[in-house]
Amino acid sequence: MTRAAESLVTVGGKRPKTKTRITAAQRRKKRRIQKSIAGGVLFMLIGLIWFGVQPLRGNMDYGICRTFAELQASSAATMRIISYEHYGDAWKIFYSYTGPYGEQKSNFIDCTFTTDPAGNRVMREAKINRTEVTKSELRLFNLSIPGIIKAGPDLIIPPPLEETDLQGLRTQ
Repeated sequence: MTRAAESLVTVGGKRPKTKTRITAAQRRKKRRIQKSIAGGVLFMLIGLIWFGVQPLRGNMDYGICRTFAELQASSAATMRIISYEHYGDAWKIFYSYTGPYGEQKSNFIDCTFTTDPAGNRVMREAKINRTEVTKSELRLFNLSIPGIIKAGPDLIIPPPLEETDLQGLRTQ
């Protein structure tokens, strides 16, 4: 059999694979493509991990409501947000703080927001433990909202507590 005839012989209905050598330039190109794909996958993986470890953040209404709660607490430095609820233009924030005599106090605040005719965001209504805050106090606080927004309030929302985590509930 000649070489030409051998190349036409099929094994099991298929032709045998013939090895073709690739050039050095083709090898470099292939490695460059592999490196760019690996770099893209690594970049996406790092980005997903980075976004995954970022804390949850509320909107500006949450920050304004939290600031109002901090102003109402006697010791804002010890204030801890326990949980929150968000309903459209209203926020309900549950928090605890240490009182002036060292006792732990727990409160919640309901804040309802609206937009005034000038287009500014204002707090329409606030209740602390279901006790409504006076309109004059709200009016004075609403004057400070542009300053609060410019200063950038704390918008970080704490992770929710597990109901089975009694130790976590005890320290809150």
